[in-house]
Amino acid sequence: MRRIGRFITAGMTVLVLAAILAALVTPAGGSTGHRDALPTRLPGTLTVAVDIGTIGLAEGTVVKGRLVRASGFEIDLAQALARKLGVKPRIVDVPFARVFTPGSKPFDVSISHVTITAKRAKSVDFSRPYFVVNKGVLVSPGVAPPATLADLRKLQVCAQAATTSIDYVRTRLRPRLAPHTFPSPIDALRALTDGYCQAMIADLEILIAAKRDEPELYGPIAGQIVTNERYGAVFEKGSKLRAPVSSALQSLAHAGAVTRLAARWFGDGWNNAPVLK
Repeated sequence: MRRIGRFITAGMTVLVLAAILAALVTPAGGSTGHRDALPTRLPGTLTVAVDIGTIGLAEGTVVKGRLVRASGFEIDLAQALARKLGVKPRIVDVPFARVFTPGSKPFDVSISHVTITAKRAKSVDFSRPYFVVNKGVLVSPGVAPPATLADLRKLQVCAQAATTSIDYVRTRLRPRLAPHTFPSPIDALRALTDGYCQAMIADLEILIAAKRDEPELYGPIAGQIVTNERYGAVFEKGSKLRAPVSSALQSLAHAGAVTRLAARWFGDGWNNAPVLK
């Protein structure tokens, strides 16, 4: 009996040690997911930057620097990404042009319709592409939509500053009149409704969402220009979050989640606009 007692005591000791080790290895809440492994700014929270005021992508209200309401394609994608990683989402507003400037960032990752370019990659790190879009052309009320790029060159064009849209206008389209630039897509859309410019060039889904929300304010979508913009999530240079976040985004894209969100926010067939050549 004494020998059996010693074995029972020894067995209980092993079980206790195993339980202690399991408690040390298993994250809080009993999950073995990414929550404790991710080196986020706030433990268990993924801080995601978006550019509030981008129609269809990230719309909301900012009060005294605090985001109190937000909705859109990128908001939903940020929330899906956080769920995929097993953490909570925290959405912050960061102006588009500041997302890819050099230096430290006030976010873990930005999902702000940023096209991957070699120039931007010198200042920030990118995930692998998760969404591919083209440029679109939206015209002012009363303006005949251009049927070709040659027709588009004759119009007064506007675009958002610090974007691949204005780069395209200046380096490839080269319209007859100097283009007007604006700090945000909302400003450019207002100029379009006021007739200050005749056509706006931006990523197609932004123009689709604007026309869909307030069709009476604009003329028609003239078409799209094939540029194959590859969106990538943005990280501070050297971020250890790049690999796990990029993998999670790729998983969402391969599962069709990104396509479904696009259809929800921009409509079925949103990218079937005629191609301008």
